[in-house]
Amino acid sequence: MNNEQIDILNTNKSEYCYEQIKKMIISNELPGGSFLVERQLSAMLGFSRTTIRHALQELVKDNLVTSYPNRGMVVTPITIEDVIEIYQIRESLDVLALRLYLSKQDREMRIAQLQSHLDSMRESLESSDHKLYIEQDLAFHSCYLKDTGNGRLETILHSLWNQMSHIILSVTSISRLYDSQKEHEYMMEALHKGDIDGACNILQQHIRLSKAYHIERMTGISLI
Repeated sequence: MNNEQIDILNTNKSEYCYEQIKKMIISNELPGGSFLVERQLSAMLGFSRTTIRHALQELVKDNLVTSYPNRGMVVTPITIEDVIEIYQIRESLDVLALRLYLSKQDREMRIAQLQSHLDSMRESLESSDHKLYIEQDLAFHSCYLKDTGNGRLETILHSLWNQMSHIILSVTSISRLYDSQKEHEYMMEALHKGDIDGACNILQQHIRLSKAYHIERMTGISLI
C-alpha cells in the first residue's frame, strides 16, 4: 500500500468517526456539555485515538464541539442565542431556498418529493414513531435547502444544517409535532394549488412558530 492509499484510508476512517460522533451529538445521545474523551470514543468506535482526534477537530469547525486548552473537548450546548440567530436566518433564507427549488422546470416532481416526505411524517405520527417523524421533517426541509441551484446559498445553509438538526431533534412536545404537521399540510395545499407566495408565507410562519416553541422550551417564556 502506497502513501496515497494510506492517506485515503485514514481519511475514510476519520470521516466515519466524524459522522458517528456527529449523529450522537445531534440526537442528544451526547448532550451539550458532555466531555469527549478520546480513549472512550476510541473504544466505542473501534478506531485509534489519532483518528478520533481528527474527527473531533472537524466537529470543532462545525461548532458542534468546543475545544478548551488544557481541559479537553466538550459538546457545544445549544444556547438561546443560537436558536434566535438560526431561526432569524431561516425566516428569510428558507423562503428564498423554497422559491429557487420550485423555479425549475420539474416543479411538479419537486412538489411530489415534498409530498412524499409529508406523507411519511403523517404515517409516523399515526404510529406514534416521533423520532421518525422528526427525521422525515428534516428530510422535508432538506429537499429545498440542499437543491436551490445557488451554490453560495447552499453553502450558507449547509453551515447551519448540523445546528438546525440538533435544535429540531430536541423537540419533546407531542402537541408541537401535531401543530407542525398541520403547518406543513397547509403549505403543501398551497403548493398543489400553484400558490407559491401563499406557501412561502406559510413556511415563514411555520419557522416563526418553531422559533417561539424552542424559546419557550428553553426559557419558559411564551412568545405566542
